[in-house]
Amino acid sequence: MIINRVIGILLMLSILIGSNYAYGFSPKKVIIPQEDIKVVRELTDAELGGGDYPCWSPDGKEVVYTIWAGHGIGLIAKQDIETGSFTSLTLPYSDIGDGSASEPDFSPDGIQIVCTIKKEEGISQVWKMDIDGQNKVKLTSEEYDCESPKWSPDGTRILFIPYDLYVMDPGGGDKTFIYESPDEFGEGIHKANWSPDGREIIMNMGGAVWTMDSNGTNLTKIVERRAGSSYGASWSPDGEKIVYTYVGEDRWNSRSIMLIDAEDGSNPVQLILPDDLMGQCPDWSPDGTKLVFVGKKAVIEPYEKHHREEAGIFILTLPPELQCPPKKKGEMEKARKIETEKGGMGEVFEAKRPKKNIIIDGRLNEWTDVKEVSMDKNEYVIYEPSNWQGKDDLSAMAMVQGDDKNLYLAVEVKDDKFVQQFSGDKILNGDHLEVWFATPKGTYQLGISPGDFEKLGAEVLLWLPGVSTKKKQDILKGTEVASKKDSTGYFLEAKIPLANLGIDPQKNKSIGFTVVISDTDNKAKPKQDCLLASSELKWNKPETFGKLVFK
Repeated sequence: MIINRVIGILLMLSILIGSNYAYGFSPKKVIIPQEDIKVVRELTDAELGGGDYPCWSPDGKEVVYTIWAGHGIGLIAKQDIETGSFTSLTLPYSDIGDGSASEPDFSPDGIQIVCTIKKEEGISQVWKMDIDGQNKVKLTSEEYDCESPKWSPDGTRILFIPYDLYVMDPGGGDKTFIYESPDEFGEGIHKANWSPDGREIIMNMGGAVWTMDSNGTNLTKIVERRAGSSYGASWSPDGEKIVYTYVGEDRWNSRSIMLIDAEDGSNPVQLILPDDLMGQCPDWSPDGTKLVFVGKKAVIEPYEKHHREEAGIFILTLPPELQCPPKKKGEMEKARKIETEKGGMGEVFEAKRPKKNIIIDGRLNEWTDVKEVSMDKNEYVIYEPSNWQGKDDLSAMAMVQGDDKNLYLAVEVKDDKFVQQFSGDKILNGDHLEVWFATPKGTYQLGISPGDFEKLGAEVLLWLPGVSTKKKQDILKGTEVASKKDSTGYFLEAKIPLANLGIDPQKNKSIGFTVVISDTDNKAKPKQDCLLASSELKWNKPETFGKLVFK
């Protein structure tokens, strides 16, 4: 085996000393012992190009990866980690005409794989297939090469890059622009990936590492471009760390796996691998304890011989202090299960046909004989429960009605300190509502502000999915909202067109649904103090929503 030699002291010292110059900063060095490296597949001379882009299955039992089989032709391979059972999921041009395939990624349910395939016409497009390689479906027909297809954690969207950043649904429809690569970076966005909660995206651009919200806002650089460049970044399962490849000035002989804090890129850690092995394209195991990566041997031969020096696909077990297992239930926020007759994760809202014509004015005159859902106990607090001082501090009663075209929502909010001086996306920092829908077309999050009852009127925003401004306008077309202040809080009333969210009440008798009330008490330093919700509600996880039933 190629990793059975003892770590060379002199080689290790040279790596440790040289890395400070290459990085331009001084990361902590962590030496990975020989026994903590496992070979998944040692690629041979017959597989001249070696491996690339390994990815774990959701259950952690298999990995998929690319084998570069010479002349730039990639094959998608799948391998059982324990048994070593190996399957090629694609074949090159000369066989059944799959083309050159690369960058595989498992769907969250482990049923399908998405990847890029370049046919003889020479443009890489996004394809998906079953995990046995069958039923291949082409999802894109772009003018430029597509790369980095990544399934969102909830399985409703696929991220991909035809130079700029886009998302689409798993059937290849609803292609939506997210972010335009700035001209000064020339090379465009290189790789991108989702955060574990789907709320953010990480990408490589201009040799640096960037994060942004999944709607294309709040772009933040967390790793500067230094002597070399960075690529292939991804979050740990708990969202606390980011792992990426750093490539030094000598791009063939200077590649390292780096870990940083996800929030701001601080506390860099460089993994020092045994036996002069270089690591690249790391991917976290689902349990957060391991990394699968491409291992390469340093070479001094001319480039044309370099491919014969590829090492293979490896798994390393991280030291305990670097392991990042997914957050246990209730660690991020105080959550609860509200049992319902349908066994859901939250309250059931019954949308019966209105008996009266509903006028959206915030008065709730037409809301008689409608089932009420009350949120006035501590089990409804899903964020910062220590800040909740009881039902007079914040509580709510919500109701819905519905017909073939619209859902009508009425909410009575009790709030002892009303704070809202913002409009647009900044309403998040003041008192507002959120409404979540899990529909056949995907997950939608609406933000609703009551306004300030003086200068700022009530408004509705679309926070998810992250789409273009034009698409947001289309989805919100026909939406109405109104509010009224009273001595203990406020009333809010809204009309939401169902077709815009992909809902047909005749076909979709029950969908996921949650109402959230956000409280802000400090006007001088406004921020979310606590949240009450009608379901357990984990961010963008439809399985934690309650239900909306059309009667």
